[in-house]
Amino acid sequence: MSERTELIENRIQKLKRGDSEARNELLQLAEDRLVAMTRKIKRDFPDLGRWIDTNDVFQQAAIRLLRSLDAVELNDARHFFRLAAQKIRFELIDLMRKFYGPEGMGRKHQSAARRLQDSEGAHANLADDQAAIDDPRDMDELRMDLFEAVDSLPADEREVVDLLMFHNLTQEEAAQVIGKSVRSIRRYWRSALFLLHEKLEPGD
Repeated sequence: MSERTELIENRIQKLKRGDSEARNELLQLAEDRLVAMTRKIKRDFPDLGRWIDTNDVFQQAAIRLLRSLDAVELNDARHFFRLAAQKIRFELIDLMRKFYGPEGMGRKHQSAARRLQDSEGAHANLADDQAAIDDPRDMDELRMDLFEAVDSLPADEREVVDLLMFHNLTQEEAAQVIGKSVRSIRRYWRSALFLLHEKLEPGD
């Protein structure tokens, strides 16, 4: 069992014994993953990054997780990983909907900038075609669709994606958390990638 998993198991046991401080300690253990995911999105999508603040995103996700911890009795580290990943994913989905949905500020900002460029003759036809391919809105929408598609995966595949993608565990660590072999983790991961590819294929 990894050190992080042991810490989570320890805090869950404290929570079950009525130690209210264990809730905050569990949040601190989840914080690094949310911050890392938010920073990655800001790095991969600079246009989105201008609109979001990492600390604000964490606070909103923390509120979601706290509400769940108040309403649900945690069984073990595996249960916590699943719950925390779900709340992180939901917060990131809402974030992207806010800024890149039909009325999002990010989409409006990009549309206005593109109209200005077009009016100044900044693009030749070939450049226009390339811009359509490289349009960051397409990538942001794809990322949002990916996060949403994870929720529709079968339970085993979804859990492995949560552990590897959202909690950044190794396949060996994920196997320990779930209680299955590394070979099983790899099989579920490959299956998840195949299913996500099908769901995100253009025209589906």
